Amino acid sequence: MFHLDFVTLYAVIFLKGTTISIVWCAFALKYRTDSAALNWFQANLLSLLGGAVLISQGAQGRFWPAVFGNTIIVFAFCHYLIGLRRFNDCAGGRIVAIGFSLCAFFCMVIFKDHDRIRSIIYATGQTTVMASCAYYLFINWHGEVGAKVSSAAFVGASLGQILVIIGNICVIANIISFSLFYQLASFALLCTIFCSSVWNLGFAIMMVEKLQNGLSRLSETDELTGVANRRAFYRLLTLEEQRALASNTTFSVIVTDLDQFKAINDTYGHAQGDRVLIEFSRLVADTVGPRDLVARLGGDEFGIVLPSAERVEALELVNQIRGSLEKNEVELAGQMISLSASMGAAEWEPGEPLSDLLNKADSHLYADKRSRAQQRQIHSLPVKREGE
Repeated sequence: MFHLDFVTLYAVIFLKGTTISIVWCAFALKYRTDSAALNWFQANLLSLLGGAVLISQGAQGRFWPAVFGNTIIVFAFCHYLIGLRRFNDCAGGRIVAIGFSLCAFFCMVIFKDHDRIRSIIYATGQTTVMASCAYYLFINWHGEVGAKVSSAAFVGASLGQILVIIGNICVIANIISFSLFYQLASFALLCTIFCSSVWNLGFAIMMVEKLQNGLSRLSETDELTGVANRRAFYRLLTLEEQRALASNTTFSVIVTDLDQFKAINDTYGHAQGDRVLIEFSRLVADTVGPRDLVARLGGDEFGIVLPSAERVEALELVNQIRGSLEKNEVELAGQMISLSASMGAAEWEPGEPLSDLLNKADSHLYADKRSRAQQRQIHSLPVKREGE
């Protein structure tokens, strides 16, 4: 059988920790606001330190270097989990990590004269943290490539350490010889070293995916109002068309613009006009359903995509938006004003180009705008009194 000795593997841990620490140091310096990268840098730095301490135990396996080195490695692995929590914008975990590592340390000290039990304690500590990382990845990012890579690596390393635990039990029970266990354990450690490189690669992919998602959100978000922009609107329209064709369903759109917005800008100024757009966006976004998309198409024009909705449902939403606008006034220059908007709703028909769908919605919008303008004219006419 190919021979591996632990001192050589500890040197590999040291070199691996050095190499990957440099990578995460670069990430941490480049993205200073992302504390996940800092914690993963600390994890690899601690692995480097743990590897150096383990090398110092020599071939004799001196007790204190072995205990301190293994404790540092367990604490290093805890930082992988802390980093995942930070990546998910969750605080905490460091006190638990310190307590868990100290618990492993004291348990190994208690069993000073039982090296196989110490090995079980160390392997159990590693396995617990790695399994926790795999589970945390699965429940939070099971659909992302980087998370899949890291999760698979944690599972692989955990299986290797479980093999070490079983091997130690078999040695204690005189089922296998120590020499056979030594070879199995050395390969299990090599597996953990390899897997640690893979899960660090997975973390790096997760960082890149997060940055890409952030850029994608920025490119599809209206800077002023915070709702979606024209790009996002047309992308979702295209996706809805594909989905509707595949599932033989439909969808609807609403186009809307604010009534007399130019007059608001001219009277109160563009800064106040921006406030009106922001408030209007908020009211509409609060009124639509969770699957609906509100987008600012330009100026005071907005669009709403309603997945799986027929026109009658779109018209119901139009009435709800109008009701919300009537209930909420906006203060401009010390005056409370009510906002109103013209709206047009249209339902997609199978085979209909999206341009035709939007033209239909625009036609309904302009018809509504004319109707509302006529109503304002009627209301502004002087009332004729009797006898005049």
